[in-house]
Amino acid sequence: MSPVDVTPVPTPAPVPTPAPVSPVDVTPVPTPAPVPTPAPVPTPATLVTDSEEFTITATTNVTISKLVYKGAVKRTQADEYIEISNLGNTPANISGWKITSAASSKQFLTFPPGTILEGGKSFRIYTNEVHPETGGFSFGSKTAIWNDAGDEAKLFDTAGSNVSTLAYGKNTVAGIKQELKVPQLKFVATHTLINKQMALGGKVTFTEALSSAIQSFLEDDSNAKNPLALILKDPTAFGLAAGATKAMATEKLRSYLNEGGTLSLLPNAKSSTGVDKNWIFELSLAAFAGKTFCAVVTC
Repeated sequence: MSPVDVTPVPTPAPVPTPAPVSPVDVTPVPTPAPVPTPAPVPTPATLVTDSEEFTITATTNVTISKLVYKGAVKRTQADEYIEISNLGNTPANISGWKITSAASSKQFLTFPPGTILEGGKSFRIYTNEVHPETGGFSFGSKTAIWNDAGDEAKLFDTAGSNVSTLAYGKNTVAGIKQELKVPQLKFVATHTLINKQMALGGKVTFTEALSSAIQSFLEDDSNAKNPLALILKDPTAFGLAAGATKAMATEKLRSYLNEGGTLSLLPNAKSSTGVDKNWIFELSLAAFAGKTFCAVVTC
Protein backbone atom coordinates (compact mmCIF):
# COMPACT_ATOMS: atom_id res chain seq x y z
CA MET A 1 0.00 0.00 0.00
CA SER A 2 1.47 3.33 -1.10
CA PRO A 3 1.78 6.12 1.48
CA VAL A 4 -0.78 8.98 1.23
CA ASP A 5 0.69 12.34 0.47
CA VAL A 6 -0.90 14.62 3.11
CA THR A 7 -0.51 18.39 2.53
CA PRO A 8 -0.30 20.17 5.90
CA VAL A 9 -3.05 22.79 6.57
CA PRO A 10 -1.48 26.19 7.30
CA THR A 11 -2.11 27.69 10.71
CA PRO A 12 -4.03 31.04 10.39
CA ALA A 13 -2.16 34.12 11.47
CA PRO A 14 -3.27 35.42 14.85
CA VAL A 15 -5.73 38.43 14.76
CA PRO A 16 -4.32 41.31 16.77
CA THR A 17 -6.43 42.48 19.71
CA PRO A 18 -7.53 46.14 19.13
CA ALA A 19 -6.22 48.67 21.60
CA PRO A 20 -8.80 49.81 24.14
CA VAL A 21 -10.59 53.03 23.24
CA SER A 22 -10.50 55.74 25.86
CA PRO A 23 -13.97 56.95 26.85
CA VAL A 24 -14.98 60.32 25.36
CA ASP A 25 -15.39 63.08 27.93
CA VAL A 26 -18.89 64.41 27.09
CA THR A 27 -19.84 67.66 28.78
CA PRO A 28 -23.57 67.62 29.60
CA VAL A 29 -25.63 70.45 28.02
CA PRO A 30 -27.32 72.42 30.80
CA THR A 31 -31.13 72.44 30.73
CA PRO A 32 -32.28 76.01 30.15
CA ALA A 33 -34.15 77.55 33.04
CA PRO A 34 -37.89 77.81 32.31
CA VAL A 35 -38.94 81.26 31.15
CA PRO A 36 -41.84 82.48 33.29
CA THR A 37 -45.01 83.28 31.37
CA PRO A 38 -45.73 86.98 31.75
CA ALA A 39 -49.00 87.85 33.42
CA PRO A 40 -51.61 89.04 30.93
CA VAL A 41 -51.84 92.80 30.70
CA PRO A 42 -55.43 93.87 31.33
CA THR A 43 -57.06 95.66 28.41
CA PRO A 44 -57.82 99.23 29.43
CA ALA A 45 -61.48 100.14 29.41
CA THR A 46 -62.52 102.12 26.36
CA LEU A 47 -63.53 105.67 27.18
CA VAL A 48 -66.37 107.46 25.45
CA THR A 49 -64.88 110.27 23.39
CA ASP A 50 -66.16 113.31 21.55
CA SER A 51 -64.73 111.95 18.30
CA GLU A 52 -67.20 109.06 18.04
CA GLU A 53 -69.74 109.41 15.25
CA PHE A 54 -72.11 107.05 17.07
CA THR A 55 -72.69 106.42 20.77
CA ILE A 56 -73.85 102.80 21.12
CA THR A 57 -75.05 100.91 24.20
CA ALA A 58 -75.70 97.17 24.36
CA THR A 59 -76.84 94.88 27.17
CA THR A 60 -76.97 91.65 25.13
CA ASN A 61 -75.16 90.08 22.17
CA VAL A 62 -77.89 91.44 19.92
CA THR A 63 -77.19 95.11 19.32
CA ILE A 64 -77.74 98.00 16.98
CA SER A 65 -74.47 98.06 15.08
CA LYS A 66 -74.90 100.57 12.27
CA LEU A 67 -77.16 103.30 10.96
CA VAL A 68 -77.14 104.94 7.56
CA TYR A 69 -79.28 108.01 8.22
CA LYS A 70 -78.58 109.90 5.00
CA GLY A 71 -80.11 108.07 2.07
CA ALA A 72 -79.23 108.71 -1.57
CA VAL A 73 -82.88 108.65 -2.63
CA LYS A 74 -84.10 112.23 -2.76
CA ARG A 75 -86.92 113.43 -0.50
CA THR A 76 -88.01 110.02 0.86
CA GLN A 77 -84.51 108.64 1.66
CA ALA A 78 -86.04 105.21 1.20
CA ASP A 79 -82.56 103.61 1.22
CA GLU A 80 -81.77 104.63 4.82
CA TYR A 81 -81.26 101.55 6.99
CA ILE A 82 -80.49 100.48 10.52
CA GLU A 83 -78.47 97.30 11.13
CA ILE A 84 -79.04 94.81 13.95
CA SER A 85 -76.21 92.34 14.64
CA ASN A 86 -75.84 89.19 16.74
CA LEU A 87 -72.32 89.33 18.14
CA GLY A 88 -72.70 85.95 19.84
CA ASN A 89 -72.12 82.43 18.55
CA THR A 90 -75.64 81.08 18.99
CA PRO A 91 -78.91 81.99 17.23
CA ALA A 92 -81.10 84.62 18.86
CA ASN A 93 -84.88 84.59 18.64
CA ILE A 94 -85.83 88.26 18.23
CA SER A 95 -89.50 87.67 17.45
CA GLY A 96 -91.51 90.53 18.92
CA TRP A 97 -88.48 92.77 19.42
CA LYS A 98 -89.06 96.39 18.42
CA ILE A 99 -86.96 99.15 16.85
CA THR A 100 -88.04 102.75 17.28
CA SER A 101 -86.75 106.28 16.83
CA ALA A 102 -86.44 108.57 19.84
CA ALA A 103 -87.73 111.43 17.70
CA SER A 104 -91.09 109.71 17.15
CA SER A 105 -92.66 106.73 18.88
CA LYS A 106 -94.84 106.29 15.79
CA GLN A 107 -91.81 105.26 13.77
CA PHE A 108 -91.25 101.64 14.78
CA LEU A 109 -90.91 98.11 13.45
CA THR A 110 -91.73 94.90 15.33
CA PHE A 111 -90.01 91.72 14.17
CA PRO A 112 -92.56 89.05 13.18
CA PRO A 113 -92.86 85.59 14.80
CA GLY A 114 -90.11 83.18 13.83
CA THR A 115 -87.43 85.84 13.35
CA ILE A 116 -84.09 84.17 14.14
CA LEU A 117 -80.83 86.10 13.90
CA GLU A 118 -77.94 83.66 13.56
CA GLY A 119 -74.71 84.16 15.49
CA GLY A 120 -72.31 86.49 13.71
CA LYS A 121 -75.02 87.66 11.30
CA SER A 122 -76.91 90.93 10.77
CA PHE A 123 -80.28 92.18 9.56
CA ARG A 124 -80.89 95.52 7.89
CA ILE A 125 -84.18 97.36 8.22
CA TYR A 126 -84.69 99.88 5.42
CA THR A 127 -86.90 102.92 5.54
CA ASN A 128 -88.87 101.93 2.45
CA GLU A 129 -86.93 99.32 0.48
CA VAL A 130 -86.88 95.52 0.64
CA HIS A 131 -83.56 93.68 0.36
CA PRO A 132 -84.02 89.91 0.89
CA GLU A 133 -80.26 89.35 1.10
CA THR A 134 -80.14 91.31 4.38
CA GLY A 135 -83.38 89.98 5.91
CA GLY A 136 -86.00 91.71 3.79
CA PHE A 137 -87.20 94.06 6.56
CA SER A 138 -88.62 97.53 5.93
CA PHE A 139 -90.41 100.23 7.94
CA GLY A 140 -92.50 100.90 4.86
CA SER A 141 -92.37 104.61 5.55
CA LYS A 142 -93.00 107.05 2.71
CA THR A 143 -90.90 109.67 4.48
CA ALA A 144 -87.44 109.62 6.04
CA ILE A 145 -87.26 108.12 9.52
CA TRP A 146 -83.83 109.19 10.74
CA ASN A 147 -83.25 112.90 11.28
CA ASP A 148 -80.05 113.95 9.51
CA ALA A 149 -79.20 116.40 12.30
CA GLY A 150 -79.33 113.73 15.00
CA ASP A 151 -81.54 111.12 16.63
CA GLU A 152 -81.37 108.01 18.82
CA ALA A 153 -82.41 104.55 17.66
CA LYS A 154 -83.69 102.16 20.33
CA LEU A 155 -84.02 98.37 20.36
CA PHE A 156 -86.44 96.73 22.82
CA ASP A 157 -86.86 93.03 23.63
CA THR A 158 -90.23 91.32 24.19
CA ALA A 159 -90.19 92.33 27.87
CA GLY A 160 -89.93 95.99 26.88
CA SER A 161 -86.34 96.36 28.08
CA ASN A 162 -84.17 98.76 26.11
CA VAL A 163 -81.35 96.37 25.14
CA SER A 164 -79.47 98.68 22.76
CA THR A 165 -79.34 102.27 21.57
CA LEU A 166 -77.46 104.15 18.89
CA ALA A 167 -77.22 107.93 19.10
CA TYR A 168 -75.74 110.20 16.46
CA GLY A 169 -75.40 113.87 15.60
CA LYS A 170 -76.89 116.18 18.22
CA ASN A 171 -77.70 113.15 20.41
CA THR A 172 -74.08 112.02 20.90
CA VAL A 173 -71.88 113.20 23.78
CA ALA A 174 -70.28 115.85 21.59
CA GLY A 175 -73.63 116.88 20.16
CA ILE A 176 -75.24 117.28 23.59
CA LYS A 177 -72.36 119.39 24.87
CA GLN A 178 -72.50 121.56 21.77
CA GLU A 179 -76.27 121.95 22.09
CA LEU A 180 -75.96 123.04 25.73
CA LYS A 181 -73.01 125.34 24.95
CA VAL A 182 -70.46 123.48 27.06
CA PRO A 183 -68.25 121.96 24.33
CA GLN A 184 -65.10 122.10 26.47
CA LEU A 185 -66.64 120.20 29.40
CA LYS A 186 -64.64 117.03 29.91
CA PHE A 187 -66.80 113.92 30.22
CA VAL A 188 -65.40 110.70 31.68
CA ALA A 189 -67.13 107.33 31.30
CA THR A 190 -66.35 103.91 29.82
CA HIS A 191 -68.54 101.96 27.46
CA THR A 192 -68.48 99.08 29.97
CA LEU A 193 -69.85 101.27 32.75
CA ILE A 194 -72.57 102.71 30.50
CA ASN A 195 -73.65 99.23 29.35
CA LYS A 196 -73.78 97.97 32.95
CA GLN A 197 -76.03 100.86 33.89
CA MET A 198 -78.28 100.20 30.89
CA ALA A 199 -78.52 96.54 31.93
CA LEU A 200 -80.19 97.57 35.21
CA GLY A 201 -83.36 98.07 33.20
CA GLY A 202 -84.07 101.76 33.47
CA LYS A 203 -86.14 103.49 30.80
CA VAL A 204 -83.85 106.52 30.42
CA THR A 205 -81.05 106.03 27.90
CA PHE A 206 -77.48 107.13 28.49
CA THR A 207 -77.60 110.18 26.24
CA GLU A 208 -80.96 111.24 27.66
CA ALA A 209 -79.51 111.00 31.17
CA LEU A 210 -76.37 112.92 30.22
CA SER A 211 -78.39 115.76 28.71
CA SER A 212 -80.64 115.93 31.77
CA ALA A 213 -77.67 115.98 34.16
CA ILE A 214 -75.94 118.90 32.43
CA GLN A 215 -79.21 120.83 32.18
CA SER A 216 -79.89 120.30 35.88
CA PHE A 217 -76.56 121.87 36.80
CA LEU A 218 -77.21 124.85 34.52
CA GLU A 219 -80.84 125.42 35.53
CA ASP A 220 -81.57 124.04 39.01
CA ASP A 221 -81.08 126.56 41.81
CA SER A 222 -83.58 124.93 44.20
CA ASN A 223 -80.86 122.91 45.91
CA ALA A 224 -78.66 125.20 48.01
CA LYS A 225 -75.69 122.89 47.41
CA ASN A 226 -75.86 123.13 43.62
CA PRO A 227 -73.26 125.36 41.93
CA LEU A 228 -75.91 127.64 40.41
CA ALA A 229 -77.47 128.27 43.83
CA LEU A 230 -74.04 129.00 45.33
CA ILE A 231 -73.33 131.61 42.66
CA LEU A 232 -76.71 133.28 43.19
CA LYS A 233 -76.19 133.29 46.95
CA ASP A 234 -72.96 135.29 46.69
CA PRO A 235 -72.51 136.54 43.12
CA THR A 236 -69.70 138.98 44.01
CA ALA A 237 -67.53 136.04 45.09
CA PHE A 238 -67.74 134.80 41.52
CA GLY A 239 -67.04 138.13 39.80
CA LEU A 240 -70.68 139.13 39.27
CA ALA A 241 -72.47 142.22 40.48
CA ALA A 242 -74.64 141.99 43.55
CA GLY A 243 -78.17 141.05 42.62
CA ALA A 244 -77.10 139.17 39.51
CA THR A 245 -79.97 137.43 37.75
CA LYS A 246 -80.31 133.69 37.28
CA ALA A 247 -79.51 134.08 33.59
CA MET A 248 -76.26 135.86 34.44
CA ALA A 249 -75.35 133.21 37.01
CA THR A 250 -76.10 130.47 34.48
CA GLU A 251 -73.75 132.02 31.93
CA LYS A 252 -71.04 132.30 34.59
CA LEU A 253 -71.51 128.66 35.53
CA ARG A 254 -71.41 127.70 31.85
CA SER A 255 -68.02 129.37 31.56
CA TYR A 256 -66.81 127.33 34.55
CA LEU A 257 -67.96 124.12 32.89
CA ASN A 258 -65.95 125.07 29.81
CA GLU A 259 -62.86 126.05 31.81
CA GLY A 260 -61.70 123.10 33.87
CA GLY A 261 -64.99 121.32 34.36
CA THR A 262 -65.12 117.49 34.50
CA LEU A 263 -68.30 115.44 34.52
CA SER A 264 -68.02 111.75 35.40
CA LEU A 265 -70.49 108.88 35.33
CA LEU A 266 -70.34 107.03 38.63
CA PRO A 267 -70.90 103.28 39.08
CA ASN A 268 -74.31 102.28 40.31
CA ALA A 269 -75.11 99.15 42.29
CA LYS A 270 -77.98 97.40 44.03
CA SER A 271 -79.38 99.33 46.95
CA SER A 272 -80.87 97.81 50.09
CA THR A 273 -84.30 97.98 48.49
CA GLY A 274 -83.33 96.30 45.24
CA VAL A 275 -81.84 97.58 42.03
CA ASP A 276 -81.10 101.28 41.85
CA LYS A 277 -81.64 102.20 38.19
CA ASN A 278 -80.73 105.87 38.48
CA TRP A 279 -77.89 107.46 36.55
CA ILE A 280 -75.43 109.24 38.85
CA PHE A 281 -73.13 111.99 37.58
CA GLU A 282 -70.42 113.87 39.48
CA LEU A 283 -69.30 117.35 38.45
CA SER A 284 -65.96 118.80 39.44
CA LEU A 285 -65.23 122.49 38.82
CA ALA A 286 -61.81 124.13 39.18
CA ALA A 287 -63.49 127.41 40.16
CA PHE A 288 -64.95 125.74 43.25
CA ALA A 289 -61.60 124.58 44.63
CA GLY A 290 -62.14 120.90 43.92
CA LYS A 291 -65.65 120.77 45.36
CA THR A 292 -67.80 118.16 43.63
CA PHE A 293 -71.51 118.22 42.84
CA CYS A 294 -73.85 115.33 42.15
CA ALA A 295 -76.76 114.93 39.77
CA VAL A 296 -79.08 111.92 39.95
CA VAL A 297 -81.22 111.27 36.89
CA THR A 298 -84.21 109.11 37.78
CA CYS A 299 -84.97 106.35 35.32
